[in-house]
Amino acid sequence: LAKGRLKELRDEIAPMTRFVGVHAKTDDFIQFPLDDGPVDCNLWHGKNRHRKIQITGAQRRERLNCMTELNKTGTGRVFLGLTDDGPTEEFLKEMDDDRQMYSPQKAWETIVQAVRLCIARKSDNREADTLIIDAPLNYLPSERWRGIEHDFSRDIVKSPFSEIFLINVDDNGDLCVRIK
Repeated sequence: LAKGRLKELRDEIAPMTRFVGVHAKTDDFIQFPLDDGPVDCNLWHGKNRHRKIQITGAQRRERLNCMTELNKTGTGRVFLGLTDDGPTEEFLKEMDDDRQMYSPQKAWETIVQAVRLCIARKSDNREADTLIIDAPLNYLPSERWRGIEHDFSRDIVKSPFSEIFLINVDDNGDLCVRIK
């Protein structure tokens, strides 16, 4: 589990490697301020375009709980179905319960709500123009996420970002879905 400078590597740099793998060329320039400011990454596409990027993650509390279980016991679950705004007691109860299967609908609903929380949490950022949300899209096959932007139409209208992307890794490589 990432802490200190490793946290920035896990939370900012690793997600950006997925994004630039899809949206950048070899002669583009990337820079990470690593200063807890409103812009986590600057990406210059040649001389014509400068993206100021804010990077965040969905379902990080779920990931922390699942990884803690894995590190302690050697086995762990992947999905709890709880979003980051849930009370700690709810996470503790879920971790104490037996593992359960989840339905595709539950995974979809949980990720949609988690992404909405990320968009709302970052809505006061007026310096970055692009928001990248590292979300566990691997809960469902990648083709299920195509067209997801319709689920966020009301959230996107309020967002100050000109672009919003969901990113993750799937069996076919990097998955990057534009929702705005």
